[in-house]
Amino acid sequence: MEPSYKDLLLQVLTVMGYRNKETYATEFEETNHIEAVTNCMEMLPVSLREKIKTKEIDAAEAIKNIPHDLYEKELTTVSTTALFSLLDYMRPVLTNDQKQEIVDIITAY
Repeated sequence: MEPSYKDLLLQVLTVMGYRNKETYATEFEETNHIEAVTNCMEMLPVSLREKIKTKEIDAAEAIKNIPHDLYEKELTTVSTTALFSLLDYMRPVLTNDQKQEIVDIITAY
């Protein structure tokens, strides 16, 4: 079975020495989901977005109009960008060994 994004994130967080890895990874994934849905909502037709703004339909109903493949693609993009932003932010405090271990984990993924 192929490792999940959360598995990858947990491995990276372990190398970084995070204490609350599970909580952080769950929140990280939830944030990525929210951003991906938001981005997809912005891609919906203007008429549907107007109905959401005027509350003719609620967000849960609008989400049903997002094609699954579009959501998956956007979630992958958002998650990749978020992970690399985290790594870029943490880079100054990581040792060379940690950096290499993270590269090895990501490469194997």
